[in-house]
Amino acid sequence: MDSEEVFEMCRRGLLHPEAYSICRLNIAWEVFGSLTFPRPLRYSRRCKMFLHLIRSIAALHRLHFSELRWILRHEQHRSGDPHLHFVLEGLSEPTSPSINRQIKNEWMRISGGLSHIKAYNSSKNGFVYTMKAPRVTSNSSLWDTSTEVEISHSIQRQFAS
Repeated sequence: MDSEEVFEMCRRGLLHPEAYSICRLNIAWEVFGSLTFPRPLRYSRRCKMFLHLIRSIAALHRLHFSELRWILRHEQHRSGDPHLHFVLEGLSEPTSPSINRQIKNEWMRISGGLSHIKAYNSSKNGFVYTMKAPRVTSNSSLWDTSTEVEISHSIQRQFAS
């Protein structure tokens, strides 16, 4: 999907407001992943576990965690169970089955949850899926945290400058 299509989706409110700015950075995403939890956890705890995963991945690749660029999406399954989707870029080597296994093993060690990790395939629009617009609750203008999107500081710094 090109930046003009992303711009149009943002304009129509279908994507997170920052999606167009991020799309214009032309990030070559390397990994798309889905992460689950063995039991429901609070939003803040899920964030901490994901950040622990990012720091672990960075350490395994001898990188500082701020060198990895990522976007995280919190969702709730119809059953009410929370899960995460993310895209990642900045690994020190090309994505391979062994890297995918590393991420899966780290997630299992950190959370006890399951994961589905794949090399990023741009034809599947993982970036667009991750950047779907958060739902607005009917009672307020606050974003529903069941579909909150988190953007790494390394990306935020890029489009803020």
